[in-house]
Amino acid sequence: YGWLEKYVPEKEEAPQVVENSEPSFEDILETLKKKGKLSKEDLDYLFKMSQQENDEYEKYMKFYINKAIRSFNKAIKEFPDNPYPYIQLANFYKNSGNEKEAQKYLEKAAKLFLKYNQKDMYFSLLNQIKEEGYSSEFIKKLEGLLK
Repeated sequence: YGWLEKYVPEKEEAPQVVENSEPSFEDILETLKKKGKLSKEDLDYLFKMSQQENDEYEKYMKFYINKAIRSFNKAIKEFPDNPYPYIQLANFYKNSGNEKEAQKYLEKAAKLFLKYNQKDMYFSLLNQIKEEGYSSEFIKKLEGLLK
């Protein structure tokens, strides 16, 4: 998405990786395999380590998803009649489990294709939406735009 690059803020920094002096999750598992059994302390520690890894992963994912969404929104503001940023933003929302928000942007993209008489692109988008398993109500709503 070469056109998107100029919308990504350059000064924004990703969360920093904190170097951990404690043994890695894999090291602990290897030690436990050699030991042959797990104590309650071992289990508690493994659970704590996995929670920390999950929390860090979520922090990074939220950062990058929000950064991408802001970039698509900037592209939409600058090119409001271009349906492709709407489609990309819809894909982000769909992939993050927010299908209702995704539908909003897909409907805008479909309307733009029809507004500029790009029916082939409209039908292509409609087929993609059907393949991705969107609700039949939503598909009927988009098909109703043709009338």
